Order: sequence, then structure tokens, then C-alpha cells
Amino acid sequence: MSDHVFFPLPAGAGPGSGPETACSARCPACDREHRLGTAGVRGYAERLLARLEREGRVDFLVPGGGADPRYRTDYLFGGARGQMFGVLLCRRSDGVVGVVHAFSGQYDGRWLVPGWAPPLFDVEAMEDFCRDATAEIKAIGREMAALPRGGARRRAL
Repeated sequence: MSDHVFFPLPAGAGPGSGPETACSARCPACDREHRLGTAGVRGYAERLLARLEREGRVDFLVPGGGADPRYRTDYLFGGARGQMFGVLLCRRSDGVVGVVHAFSGQYDGRWLVPGWAPPLFDVEAMEDFCRDATAEIKAIGREMAALPRGGARRRAL
């Protein structure tokens, strides 16, 4: 995992043994319920949200002078409502425990943001696959926006 995405925690910090259960499910192999605890990750999530509020941008690893205005958080209070953020507490193969930050989907039309986990798929292949359909969908959206609400043509689109 890239050191640009994985943030090591100080020695001794890391997974706690919090009583909260994040999720559980019955295992078909052993017919027992297995649980995944929160391991104290809520505090890391709260720190991430506080940092986003304080910095006003998601590319907070980039020094202030090099910040990209496309990564400002005001985007979240417009059409982006519903953007999800998360943290993953994990352990690298060398035993170092750290945190990975992630967001759902794209951030203001961008798949890759410095300091955040990349998508699990090949971004270039996805964009190639979706290019024609995306252009068509956007053209229909522009056409709909120009039509009066409630009109037959708009409903048909």
C-alpha cells in the first residue's frame, strides 16, 4: 500500500477493543455469528471530519500554497450532498498499524485525490468504457434542463 495513502500511527496506538459492533453475519461454513467491531475507529473518523472542516479542502497533504481549488469542501454543500467519507484502520504486512482515508465514488468529478485511497478498479479503463454513455446522458440532462417542468417531452426523456 502506498505511503501516500497509509498514515502510520504511533507505536502502541491502533485497534482498541471497543464493545461496539460495526456489523455481524451468520457464517455458512460454521453456522456461527461473526462480528466485526469498530476497534476505536470512530475517533479517527471524527478527527478526519474535524480536519476537513478546519482545512476546508480534501487535499490537505499538499502544502497550503500548492492546494488545488478543485478540492475545496464547499463542493460538499452544493450538488454533492450524499458524499461519504470513511477511515479504515489496518495493519501492513510489516506489522505497522495505520489509517487509510477514502471517499465514495468521485470527488467533484475526480477519481484520484492526493492522500486518499484510489478506486479498486482501473480508472482509465472505466472512463473508456463509460465515455459514450456519459456524453449521451449529459446531453439528455442538458436537453431536459431547457424544457419546462411537467412537459410531455421532458417526461419522455
